[in-house]
Amino acid sequence: MPAPQLEGDALVAVRHRGSHGTVGKRRPATVLRFQALLRAAFAQGVRWGLIDRNPTDRATPPRVNRPEIAPPAVDDVLA
Repeated sequence: MPAPQLEGDALVAVRHRGSHGTVGKRRPATVLRFQALLRAAFAQGVRWGLIDRNPTDRATPPRVNRPEIAPPAVDDVLA
């Protein structure tokens, strides 16, 4: 069975398509997990000799904005 042709533009299109076909509705953390899944799947395809290279190698992962953690004050913890 031939491997499907999937170029970088197709990966970007998948990244920006929402769950109902809408554009730009996925959160960066969700996209990052999806990209990790694709990267692992294509890496296995390379190991098995089904494809020559991993098409996700050139994809740029989105930035995930992590909120700054505000620890409680010592007095609040001791109270």
